[in-house]
Amino acid sequence: MRPYFLLFFLLAILLTGCPPSKETKKEENPPPASIKPNEPEIIIKVACLNLGRFNKRIEADDVDRFATIILRDTVDILILHGITRYPDLPDRVDVVEELANRAAMRKVFGETITVTGRQGGNAVFSTYPIVSNENLHYANLHSGNFEAALQAMIDCGAAQIVVIGTQLPENAMIDDQSVVAGTLSSFNNLYINHPIIIGGNLPRTEAMRTVASYNDARPGKNDDAPRIWYSNDGSIRPVSARAERTNFGPMTVVNFGIFKGGNR
Repeated sequence: MRPYFLLFFLLAILLTGCPPSKETKKEENPPPASIKPNEPEIIIKVACLNLGRFNKRIEADDVDRFATIILRDTVDILILHGITRYPDLPDRVDVVEELANRAAMRKVFGETITVTGRQGGNAVFSTYPIVSNENLHYANLHSGNFEAALQAMIDCGAAQIVVIGTQLPENAMIDDQSVVAGTLSSFNNLYINHPIIIGGNLPRTEAMRTVASYNDARPGKNDDAPRIWYSNDGSIRPVSARAERTNFGPMTVVNFGIFKGGNR
């Protein structure tokens, strides 16, 4: 019986085969989660123009041509500085009122000076609601001009932003530039948690912009177009910038993205 038992035992092993050896599987690290780029909450188009370079009387046709450009470019916010108005002369075109009507935009105006019926100042136009506005005159300027910074709080849905229109005296001395840069810098503490956009013939030196603590959305190397500065805390960033010729002169146009999670 013993040989038969051994024979059956061997046949059973051959039929069933040897137990498979365990394979050691190498643990693979899971692929890293894809990092989505920080997308802006909203993109707004901001334009800025120095009307003081238009050296002739403004007529209704001039405003119509410019309003057509603003509507064609779908500008959301327009900063206009170097404005001259004649409130007591009904036969003179009021560029602030006429442009607001033709471009279907809200507007605020900040006076710099009024002399014998001639009023100078800055204006901000917006397709978004303007919540509030203030007009601050610069103190201790050596220039004979009276300049100011018009501040408009605008609710663009994703955030309330502060848009400032201002103008330096022509050929401003370094001391006057320092006064302006210091005043603009103070707005960072005044408007905490609000992205800030500043448009105008701002100081052109890197040192003055650094003093003011803003970034520059310069449209290439076009130095005759107005400057647009913006907060350097990450709450707002330019998506694109360009200079455009209009019947009133060169205009800077910047698409800004409004972001959450800035450093403020």
